[in-house]
Amino acid sequence: MLAAFVLLGFGLETTLFGAYESMLSEAPQEQAGGAAAIGETSYQLGAGIGIALLGSVMNAAYAPGLSGVPGVPASASSSAGHSLGEAYEVAAQLGGSAGVALRHAARDAFVHGLHVTLLVSAGLLVLGAVMALRLPRTMQCEEAGAGAVEVPAQRDAAESRVSV
Repeated sequence: MLAAFVLLGFGLETTLFGAYESMLSEAPQEQAGGAAAIGETSYQLGAGIGIALLGSVMNAAYAPGLSGVPGVPASASSSAGHSLGEAYEVAAQLGGSAGVALRHAARDAFVHGLHVTLLVSAGLLVLGAVMALRLPRTMQCEEAGAGAVEVPAQRDAAESRVSV
């Protein structure tokens, strides 16, 4: 799991660096602050949506593993399905063999939820990579005419305004 998270972090930071470099180097100098703000807002919005999505996947995979634990009442199973911490609290309140059974079921359900969440996130990363490969390599523009916008000339890498 550690290796998966290291690869995920490396891939995200590599992608973010390229995206910010591209975005900021193309923005006019007087609008660089606005471009950076849009980039940061997009990052925060995407992270929030990603956390909500993967948290929902995790909970959808975790909660069903706690229904029908032998000796545990349905109300206790329902409460334990909210989180691993709550499951351990309910198990401590139950005590005895029912508490031990609930603790083991919660741990197993949590690990299962992690596996499902990692598989879904890996699938989303692959989907994103495939979509990125389908992006056009060059910008297609219409001939300059009435209402057309002039596209600035491509700059050399030495002209980049992004500082390290």
